Amino acid sequence: MQGMKWWVAIIHNHIDNNPFRFYVVDYPSHTNGDTLLFQMSSYDFVARHGQVIGHVKDSTEFDNLLNQVQNIFLKEQCP
Repeated sequence: MQGMKWWVAIIHNHIDNNPFRFYVVDYPSHTNGDTLLFQMSSYDFVARHGQVIGHVKDSTEFDNLLNQVQNIFLKEQCP
């Protein structure tokens, strides 16, 4: 999925063991919080005046996030 971009909302309250959230820590941008995975397909980046403030680095956590994202979009395409 090289070149694919995902826009996610990050909220600052963290809930452990929630399958619909993914915890993100990005030290260079001073960002931490939960991404709301259930909003990924409907998040309107432009309407919400979104800003790119960081990037997810390749890691085991990124692989887990990628699998969750693929599952979300695959399930939406199924009738």
